[in-house]
Amino acid sequence: MRTNNKTSVLLVYCIVLFLAFPDKYMQITASSYSTLSYGIDVSCFQGSIDWNKVGTSSIDFAIIRAGTTSINGEAFSNDSTFERNYNGAVNAGLKVGAYYYCGAYSESGFIKNAYDVLEAIEGKSFDYPVYIDVELASKQMELGKSTLTSYILSALDIISSRGYQAGVYANLDWLNNYVDASRIRERGYDIWLAQYPSGSYTVDPTNYDKSDECSIWQYSNLGSISGISGNVDVDVSYVENEQIPKKNPYPRPTGEPAIEKGMTGPEVGWLQYELNNKGYDIGSCGIDCDFGEDTENAVKAFQSDNSLAPDGIVDFETINALSPISPAHHPPEGYLDSVEGGEGCVVVEGWAYDADTPDEAVEIHVYMDGGPGVGTGFGGIFANEPSENVNTILGYPGNHRFSATIQLDDTGTHTFSAFAIDRGGGHDNTRLINEFTVEVLPVKRVPDELKVEETSVTLHKGESYQIKCNQSNVAYFSNKPAVADVSADGTVTAHNVGSATITVTNGDADKVEISVTVADKSVKGDCNGDGILSAADMVLLEKWLLGAKDAALELHEEADLLKDGVIDTFDLICMRKLIIEHCS
Repeated sequence: MRTNNKTSVLLVYCIVLFLAFPDKYMQITASSYSTLSYGIDVSCFQGSIDWNKVGTSSIDFAIIRAGTTSINGEAFSNDSTFERNYNGAVNAGLKVGAYYYCGAYSESGFIKNAYDVLEAIEGKSFDYPVYIDVELASKQMELGKSTLTSYILSALDIISSRGYQAGVYANLDWLNNYVDASRIRERGYDIWLAQYPSGSYTVDPTNYDKSDECSIWQYSNLGSISGISGNVDVDVSYVENEQIPKKNPYPRPTGEPAIEKGMTGPEVGWLQYELNNKGYDIGSCGIDCDFGEDTENAVKAFQSDNSLAPDGIVDFETINALSPISPAHHPPEGYLDSVEGGEGCVVVEGWAYDADTPDEAVEIHVYMDGGPGVGTGFGGIFANEPSENVNTILGYPGNHRFSATIQLDDTGTHTFSAFAIDRGGGHDNTRLINEFTVEVLPVKRVPDELKVEETSVTLHKGESYQIKCNQSNVAYFSNKPAVADVSADGTVTAHNVGSATITVTNGDADKVEISVTVADKSVKGDCNGDGILSAADMVLLEKWLLGAKDAALELHEEADLLKDGVIDTFDLICMRKLIIEHCS
């Protein structure tokens, strides 16, 4: 790796260049980076690469294409040279990353291609991110900046969920017009910028500083590197990308047959990698997949240090000491598809799958305004509903979808995320891809049915009646104010003989009508309010005194014939006497 420490010479360098090339001085900017690594990106178009020669050149890293779709296509195919290029770059001592071209134009296509590339790179580790290459596809351009960026983030989240760093490769035009670079960076993903100051020659990247715009800058497609025929894309990296401890790129051998001196092949490469990684000297040839004397001596030293017979023969016991077998474990995976805000609730939907327990429903915990230990959690949700897309696109059989309505007391804007609970032998609860910020609306309370105490009232001219209602926010209207009007507080006043209807309404199309009869004058004993004294009044009073539920005195004052303030049997006797006198 080259380290460019410009701090002490930058000012003099800029002055000299300005005086010598005044028309070029705008290329020079104050550097905000402290280190600069040189790299290449390759695919099957580079043909057969001599990685040993590349490793002895100025190159520090290689970004290797793992696969591709067609332009405006979603069918994925592996790059035929990926395995060879990966192994060659690693053996040459280069740091490595990966990329794949994605021409998908739907979210499901982006998700499918993310899983496609994860399958292509399975078992490999990288020092640099796994990049999605987006360019050229007209169908992606038609999606619009916001939608395309959301689809890209869905794919990046999937790649990141498997422990890889992830990023986007795009040219300046796409980053300005079709991909929202700020959203990519805010989510913690890398930008790999393609921008060529010259289309006819390879510039010196130290004359430019793109470190504020990207982590890796592809500055030309006209690079010439020892070990590669023809031109190759050349890059510089402004950051140190030590992503995760490197995994052994060679498959773990079984020990049958045992590995011993004189053998060659990937099982020897695996052995040399493990020995070298543990600090044992495997000789100047390094990892060359050839079991020679240096490798044998390293094996014997390891065996002696680990209480094994130092015979230099690598059987299962030695293999297991070099790399102990642990039970395979897969954390759950999934996607939070949507969160919809409602009145006092949110509706969440998504899917989750655990390869360790594929026939069991994964439990989902939803969190509001922060993750575990910070936000408010809601459990008891299980991914056990039919999931056609998960079955067809991802190939996972069974029911793995979830949907749930979560009741909330907190209204306003809130952010929701979800975690799949690991029940398959580990504690790797997985944060599902995606989160949503939605508004939770207040619950509209449905009022009780509008009711009044009485729906029929008889008054004499000049009398008033106060309407009693079970709701307070109501309005009153009279269809005949000249007969009986009503005030804003529900007081009815009788003016002239006749009938009127008082309407009570709450503004929600709910209303009650009260019939008002206005009599000319009071009639002694007329307790039913019909304007005359008759046997009907006596029957009504008798029933009222006996407590009959259907007996209601319209005019209490007229029923109190003795005027003693009490209505009792004596008033009934008096009424009977008046009726007899009236009839005779």
